[in-house]
Amino acid sequence: MHWVKNDNVDNYHAEEYFLEQIFEPRSYSFCDITWYLSWSPCEDCCAIIQDFLEEEHNVNMHIHVARLYYEHDPGNCAALRELASFPRVTIQAMDVEDYMYCWDTFLQTDGYFDFTAGSFLSVIEKNRLKLEEILMDLHL
Repeated sequence: MHWVKNDNVDNYHAEEYFLEQIFEPRSYSFCDITWYLSWSPCEDCCAIIQDFLEEEHNVNMHIHVARLYYEHDPGNCAALRELASFPRVTIQAMDVEDYMYCWDTFLQTDGYFDFTAGSFLSVIEKNRLKLEEILMDLHL
């Protein structure tokens, strides 16, 4: 289990950094990668993920996003639709259970936080609906 963040020194987004620096390909079986991302992949990262999956035929990718990166940018929306249509990829907005899993798994326990995932249900729902709207354009 890993967590990564953008690498501003080498100008890597977290997605690219994980695929190029952390992932170790295995040719003998299938691999399921589940990502919980603060932001949906940008246009460039969508292309990097697709290139990666074209090389790694045994990898399935499940992407859960908390927020939508430049959701009004047509290039980002088109890239998300294209990535979502790629075989072996699922993209969805995080739900309350995802937030709770991330909370329990990735946050430091000694910090104080005055909120819970349940306290922003309307934002969670808004992101889910907006991502569905973006991905629905896939069928146009």
